[in-house]
Amino acid sequence: DSGLDTFDKLFTIAVNDLNEGPTGLSLSTDNIDENSPVGTVIGTLSALDPDAGTTFTFVELDDPDDKFQIGGLNNDELQVGGLLDFETVISHQVTLQVIDNGDPGLTYDSTFTIILNDLNEGPTDILLSNTSIDENSSVGTVIGTLSAIDPDAGTTFTFAEIVDLYVILIIGCRRNDEFQFGGLLAFENAQ
Repeated sequence: DSGLDTFDKLFTIAVNDLNEGPTGLSLSTDNIDENSPVGTVIGTLSALDPDAGTTFTFVELDDPDDKFQIGGLNNDELQVGGLLDFETVISHQVTLQVIDNGDPGLTYDSTFTIILNDLNEGPTDILLSNTSIDENSSVGTVIGTLSAIDPDAGTTFTFAEIVDLYVILIIGCRRNDEFQFGGLLAFENAQ
């Protein structure tokens, strides 16, 4: 009023809690051994959200190579969902989304690069460049050259002695990849 008298009153203002969306999505591990079986856990998913007590749902948005799946007891694990072969591709990308339990449920997306660990895979075949030798050939005659097939590029091989029912053949007298005749062989005795 004009007499400069004042009146004070304290008001209580209620602040309505609104759902704020997740602010982060993380994966505990981003690498896995190649050839791991389907269902193998790559890592556990977790999310950040400013709202206390929020629960989350995780979904796969984009998996161009179809290599992953969401699973686990709480559906919070990124798992192997298809064959992972380091020799074909050394990493894969997957985009995941977290949805909070607010009303409405809000989301946060993140793309992860999953790196494959290269494992040593054994040879899948042994090849011999020649599979015949003339009878009565002298000891040490090279029959052929050994080679091997292995999915791992750049692999070197060591070949070991072989004992045959008819004759002992020695590998590696001069070079480890030579297959040499190691005894007297008559065609008539080898039948």
